[in-house]
Amino acid sequence: MKKILTLILLIIGINLSLSFDLMAQAFNCKKASTVVEKEICANVHLGVLDSDLAKAYKEATNTPGLDKDYLLKTQREFIKSREGCARRADLYNCVEAETRGRTGELAAMMAPFMPTAQGQGNVRALTGQYVFSSDATEGVITVSELPGGVLSLEYESYHEGFSCLVENLTISRREAEQYVANNRPVPFYLPDEDFEIKITYADNGVQLDQYLRRNDPQDSSVVPFCGANGFIFDNTFYAKTK
Repeated sequence: MKKILTLILLIIGINLSLSFDLMAQAFNCKKASTVVEKEICANVHLGVLDSDLAKAYKEATNTPGLDKDYLLKTQREFIKSREGCARRADLYNCVEAETRGRTGELAAMMAPFMPTAQGQGNVRALTGQYVFSSDATEGVITVSELPGGVLSLEYESYHEGFSCLVENLTISRREAEQYVANNRPVPFYLPDEDFEIKITYADNGVQLDQYLRRNDPQDSSVVPFCGANGFIFDNTFYAKTK
């Protein structure tokens, strides 16, 4: 009986270990030696981003027609650049921005050799302008697709004579495809301002789920972006206009 129980616990342990490995970063944290590697290992979000990047790089290495020498060269340059984050005071934000940026670059490099990218139709349907209007209040979300495999979001609102404008929130197209395909909110963010807006795609519009300060989710202040009297209308549906 003890042998059977031990075997069951061993199997459960192996399965749990595999599950955590699938969700973790792309390298073995037991061998993490640099400041950046240790930061990635200490943060679940950075670990997931690094794992996504590793998957994108592996896909790129298997993409017929893509210049593999150039791919390797740019990957080495990226690693050197990301390791440079260790000298930055905003280590977390720097590592996140570098990792997201490289994932976007890889998606752009593969795009010419992938005529029909997975989820591309849904992402293109997400681009456009969306409006929420009520009495003296109006909110406008504009989502655009930029060169290099990047989606950009602009938010503008008007409330009792006061306005708010937040521009240049971005996410790589590859990441957005994954969120849309899994019916999850798409997070657009300002890397240098520690700010994020999440929207969920629907057939005739988008739901602005929330906005937050990434390093302090409890801080809902938008004063740095909208002024003392500006508003971002979250938990609100915005209908697509074009």
